[in-house]
Amino acid sequence: MGVRRLGRALRFVLLIYLGTFAAVVVTAYAWPEHSAPARADAIICLGAGSTPNTLTRNSYERAVTCADLFEAGVAPQIAFTGIVAAPLMAEIAVARGVPPEAILVEAESRSTLQNALFTARIVPETARIIVVTDAFHLPRSWVAFRVMGFEDIALDASAMPRLRLMPLLREAVAIWFNAGRIVVWAATPWLPEDARAALLI
Repeated sequence: MGVRRLGRALRFVLLIYLGTFAAVVVTAYAWPEHSAPARADAIICLGAGSTPNTLTRNSYERAVTCADLFEAGVAPQIAFTGIVAAPLMAEIAVARGVPPEAILVEAESRSTLQNALFTARIVPETARIIVVTDAFHLPRSWVAFRVMGFEDIALDASAMPRLRLMPLLREAVAIWFNAGRIVVWAATPWLPEDARAALLI
């Protein structure tokens, strides 16, 4: 009986994962280009990793998309967020003509949830924001910024490098991992601020 229950539980988990993965794939391929509104208060650019001196292709494309939105007059400032990646993305934006005074850099966050939490320290939660990241990452990013108090959130997908299987598989796991971290974070308001933020790594 115990083995049967375990088997049913594993099948249920597998079905949930496959359903989530299918949703991630559909989002990656079907998200419309240039879905940002005509105007916003700030563009939020999420980092996608880097080595100490080099951005990943995804981070580079996100920075370029944000610079293009700025040049189009969509928002008066860009906030780059993500440890290591944020300063490098800011350099890309400056090289593409974004004035340094229009750039904010948050270089402590190590996860999407921390991107949102720490961005709230430099961009007012009442601001109308456009979050820029890869299409498959947009739904999870929207949830993160909503949880951290932002209410007027638009989304825009960066130009996609060739899609690879592993990031999509990881995203399907990360969605549920994030859900668990949000529950723990919400249940621990009594923790010191730094300790609570560490729950979101």
